[in-house]
Parts: sequence; structure tokens; C-alpha cells
Amino acid sequence: MVSRKFALKPIVGVVLLLIVPLAVGASLAVWALSVSPLQSDAPVAPLIAQVQTAARSNSGTTSVTVVPAGERIVKSQASGLVTQIDFTIGDSIGQGEIAMWVEGLPIFAYVAATPLHRDISNGMTGQDVSTAQQLLSDMGYLTGVDGVVGPNTVAAIRAFNSDAGRGSTNSVLSLSSLLWIPVGSGEPRTVEVEVGDEITRHTPLYTAVVGSPSITIDTEGSSVNRIVTVGTATVPLGAGQTSITDPEDVAALLDQIGGETSAVATVADAEPAEVGTVPASSVIADAAGGVCYFTGPDGKGEPVSIAAAAGASGVVDVDPSLIGTPVLVNPRETRSDLSCNS
Repeated sequence: MVSRKFALKPIVGVVLLLIVPLAVGASLAVWALSVSPLQSDAPVAPLIAQVQTAARSNSGTTSVTVVPAGERIVKSQASGLVTQIDFTIGDSIGQGEIAMWVEGLPIFAYVAATPLHRDISNGMTGQDVSTAQQLLSDMGYLTGVDGVVGPNTVAAIRAFNSDAGRGSTNSVLSLSSLLWIPVGSGEPRTVEVEVGDEITRHTPLYTAVVGSPSITIDTEGSSVNRIVTVGTATVPLGAGQTSITDPEDVAALLDQIGGETSAVATVADAEPAEVGTVPASSVIADAAGGVCYFTGPDGKGEPVSIAAAAGASGVVDVDPSLIGTPVLVNPRETRSDLSCNS
């Protein structure tokens, strides 16, 4: 029989072979942890990056409001029975066109900033004379406008009166033969008279559209050109402007606004501006109210003051002249001095 003492020797040997490697491995693991940079008391290395570049369009949401065109009442300068009306709703009246007939005689439209205030005759001078001469010139009766009723203007007046049935020798251009249309007036919107009405000077004839609709933008003026977008329409907004007046641009926006008086819009710079960007983690606001980032850790980096008023997710915008320069990404972990005035 084999002794139990000798039978245990192989077992003890196997156990020792297993224990020794495990003990050595455990010792190595403890040593590895003691020198690992992941443990909490190891110094954090400075992380240095560069100021990056980005484009900013300064886009923002606002509102637009429709400003409708104005109205003006056009009044008669003639008196008598209305025998024919040539103006209708929606049809504008141009310079030298017949607007209506009073007592069987034609009344001609003239377009001017101010109305004639007197009949025009030989020897007169003034701005009203120039207005009358411009009408005669546009109708082909006169060449040249000088503000003086001389022989040529007198001859033109006589020819005009002869053709209008007001006498072949009549050298006075009478207010009663004319109808003032204010500059900027559009087509009649409502007509106030009918054939057979008796009218006097200053009788309302029709209401005219004055000017064009415009669209105001709820925004401050900008030193750069911008664009305004409503729905699928985008139109330009010049530097310093806060309204859209160009007829085509207004029409494009009105098409998107529909019948509403206001709508949501987006305003953005026409040309995106280049800016520098730094990680938000690099920016420090110190106790004195300074805002800055650092170019390196203590002793190796200086503060760079910034106006951190804009940016995007995770970054802060800085002056584009700083693009490519160093920025310390983790100053709170690698600097003891976090003063922007150091």
C-alpha cells in the first residue's frame, strides 16, 4: 500500500504552481495601478487646440407687417353737367388723356406734384407755368419748358383750345379744361360721379390709390445687406433698411403672406461673415467681469480677452484675426491663475 503522505505530494505541487503565478499577477496589477495616469491624483495634461473658423449669417426670426397703399380723392376743376366719364375703376389715367366730358367738352388729365391754381395766359411765369408747358409738350403742342408764357407757349395754348373745341383764337389755358392727377396716384378705386350729375369745382370725382403697398420688418437697421425670407420667397433688404418697397419684392412676399396683415419671417446677412471659434470649455469669466481664454497653462500662456456675445452649440465666436492661434481647451484643470487681467 502506498503511504498517504507520499500521495499528497503531487497535489501540493500543483497547488503551488497555481498560487505563485496568481500572486505575481496580483502584485503586477497593484504596481500598474500605482503608476496609471487614470488615477485621480495624477496631473492633467494641458490640451492645446487652435482657434477654428466658421461662417455666421446672423440669422434670426422676426415678423413682417403689410402696409397697404394710401388713398387720395381726385376733385373736379370744372363746373357743369357731366356728359361722359372716361375713367373707370382699375384703369389709371395718364398725362394728356381725356378723363371726362363736361357740357360736351373734354377734360384733359395732367399729372403733377401740385395743381394749377390759376388760368395760364401770356406773360406769366412760375412753376405752375412749367407744369402747364409740360402738359402741352407731352401732348405735342410745344417744344421746351422754361416757365415763361411767351409766343411759343401762347401758340401752343391756342392750338390746344382749338382742338378741344374751346375756340381757335383762345390763348388762355383754363383750369376748367383740365383735371389734376397727383403724382404717384394709381387707378381709381371708387367712382363718385355719374353721367348727368351737376358738378362744381372741388366736387369729388373718384378715389385713387396713392403709392404702393410696402412691408415693414420688425428689426433694427444693419450696417450690412441682408435678406428676408417668408415661406419660400426671399428678397433683399439693403443696409440700414427696415422695410421692403420694391414692387416685385413686395409682390413676392405678399404671395406668401396671403390675405394676412403679418407673418413670421427670417432675417439673415446676405453674405455670411467669417469668425473665429473656440471651445466653450476654454472660455473663462473671472471675478472682475473679464471674459477670456488662455493660450497655454500657467507660465506658458497669456489671456486673450474676447467679447463672448455670440456663438453656436459648444463654441464661442471670437475675432477672425485669431484664427489659427493656440487656445487652451481645459484651463480650469491645468491653470491655477484664471484671471483675465494677468
